[in-house]
Amino acid sequence: MAVDFDVASQNVVTGGTLSWTHTPILDPSIVVIPVALWVWSGSGGISSVTYGGESCTNHVVVAIGERYAYLWYRLNPLLGPRAVYVYSTTGNSHIMAGCGSFLKSIRSGTPLRTGNSGSGTGISSSLSPASRGGEMVVDCINIERIPGTLTPGAYQTTRWSYDDLGATSYFRGSTRPGADSTAAVSWSWLNSKNWAHVAASIIAAPSGSQVIGPMLKRMRDFMRDLRQGLLPPDVLLRRWGEAFGRPI
Repeated sequence: MAVDFDVASQNVVTGGTLSWTHTPILDPSIVVIPVALWVWSGSGGISSVTYGGESCTNHVVVAIGERYAYLWYRLNPLLGPRAVYVYSTTGNSHIMAGCGSFLKSIRSGTPLRTGNSGSGTGISSSLSPASRGGEMVVDCINIERIPGTLTPGAYQTTRWSYDDLGATSYFRGSTRPGADSTAAVSWSWLNSKNWAHVAASIIAAPSGSQVIGPMLKRMRDFMRDLRQGLLPPDVLLRRWGEAFGRPI
């Protein structure tokens, strides 16, 4: 079955920690978090990303100077609105990041194919990550200031977009349907600038594998919330009904 896109969110900060709340529409099997980082003084990088308090995996990163592009992910994320935190190793950072929730990915192992990355100086970037039909390719590009109009390649849908008000970095991210062998993702702009670009394909779940998955996820999330003891009784009661198929 084909991977489906659910919803996107994004935020930006000048400093060492970026946070916001991502609210899925349905019950995602994976969230992917593209991050564009610019460190204007000294050196640094993204040290960690969490979703709903759970650690995310850094799948691919590339840099040119102190300009970075990343793809992080969390497989089988907790259901409902959840906080996203992105941590830099330095406060001299400009962090631009998004979060995308996706349906019908595999639920165990490594859910993304090998990441593809590139960096350079010029007026365009093109990557060809390994992919298959039914998958979904996600990319993230971080471009030096004032590159002019940014144009995505064929089949791409822009999901994340931020132009730094200080004109230091431009952040874009997109999705496109997977294709057998490779699925190209590209961006072009008007003026020659430094750029860092990453992409990877989300692996689709085998047919029939999603029938039990959402209920198991609800059960897991209910038990976690119960152990933490942070939710009021009425919310816990509703979660219990959702988890065990007995709406209240």
